[in-house]
Amino acid sequence: MSFEDMMKELQKEYIENLSGKITAINNHYENMDIEALEDAFHKIKGTGKTYGIPELSTLAQVLEKACKDNHNIKDIIPLSIELLKKIESARKNGSEFKIESDSLYGEVLKVAA
Repeated sequence: MSFEDMMKELQKEYIENLSGKITAINNHYENMDIEALEDAFHKIKGTGKTYGIPELSTLAQVLEKACKDNHNIKDIIPLSIELLKKIESARKNGSEFKIESDSLYGEVLKVAA
């Protein structure tokens, strides 16, 4: 198996497991566990880069900072969960997700500002 094939397989497995990460984020949000949210987004930021899913890293970077600053968490997390689900769906269908042109990401950025 080539390195490229191995990375594609790892990326596929990561996306298949993303729903569990989304569920955990939702649970942290419901419990208002800001520290756990920050940690979850920090991990997604890194693994998104590692597995070649840059839109996850882009989103997670904004969210990690929002958690660190405890800034508009009640508003930004529900939007972010929706966006994570959109990314998951696109990637499961074999498509890249152009986060910069997504209107929901624009909303996340406004709330995070």
